Amino acid sequence: MQIAYNLDGKPTEAAQYAPSEAHCPHCGSVVTLRRRRLMVGRGVVYYWLHRANENRRCLGRFRPVGR
Repeated sequence: MQIAYNLDGKPTEAAQYAPSEAHCPHCGSVVTLRRRRLMVGRGVVYYWLHRANENRRCLGRFRPVGR
């Protein structure tokens, strides 16, 4: 997911300087900032991810990117 709520309750986009933890906009549980390297020369993508085995029924886990 690209948007999560920081500790102040403001929407925060996943980016290099975003806080390391935030709250899911769908269920309110804690999400952590992650990054993925793309193929050579294509850069890095940042995203929010639920903690392992936490709130597995949240719709935010399965929502396609960009929707």
